[in-house]
Amino acid sequence: MENESIKKWWIIALILANAYVWHLIGEYYFLQPRVNFLNVYEGDSALIINRTGNFLIDAGKKNYLLKPLAMVLPFFDKTIDVVFISHADLDHFEGLNVVLDNYKVRLVVLSDFDNDTESYKNLLQKIVDKNIMVAVGKSNFEMFSKDLKVKIIYPSSSDWFLAKTNEKSQILLIDTLEKRWLFTGDITDKILSKIITTQNLANIDVLKVPHHGGKNTIDESILKMLNPKQAIISVGENYYGHPNQATIGLLNNFNIEVLRTDWLGNIIVR
Repeated sequence: MENESIKKWWIIALILANAYVWHLIGEYYFLQPRVNFLNVYEGDSALIINRTGNFLIDAGKKNYLLKPLAMVLPFFDKTIDVVFISHADLDHFEGLNVVLDNYKVRLVVLSDFDNDTESYKNLLQKIVDKNIMVAVGKSNFEMFSKDLKVKIIYPSSSDWFLAKTNEKSQILLIDTLEKRWLFTGDITDKILSKIITTQNLANIDVLKVPHHGGKNTIDESILKMLNPKQAIISVGENYYGHPNQATIGLLNNFNIEVLRTDWLGNIIVR
């Protein structure tokens, strides 16, 4: 009787495992495109998944990205087609090291070629050692597919040598899921305001709030021009005071839905 009971539970376990695997396969082949803002604590990372491929924007710190990445990608999908690294701060690029060790990466888009920190130089060397293609991420870089359009609107090559890494963050304007998305790295409100005015940007659906919602990241003029419906704050426990209460208050004043990774974990927008 005991052997029969064990056999019964093994059969149930196999049926459940089989159902789970077929669920993953079905999700893969009948893919629902989505944008995933990944919970990497005090850092930035987002993964766009569509039928063209997987597109990663920043990689957080240390190895924090591996778990949330495994939660949104099927176990058999080990390819990241394009990685955009917004700038050379650890909480945006360091996690790419473990991604390179665990996934096949086809292309890395970089904007900062003037950073001489040891950790950043080591990452660049690793990209070279793995023979991964690198594209120069400057303004007017564009990438198209059937249901995705990516355009880098900042920095230009003349901005590469600014003293502060935050001030030369990549700003990506992305069209997907019938929405316009603005990814902003850690850009300052002063530079963002100038870019918005110069580019005549308006009517963004989703704004990735710069610098984890910190101070001096957005202002009234920016929100009036962009008019976003949702604001995503990628943030974790920190001693910087992120997100700043004035920033949160400003978003609330404009009736913008605020979604935070420290409260919600991975945020999936379909």
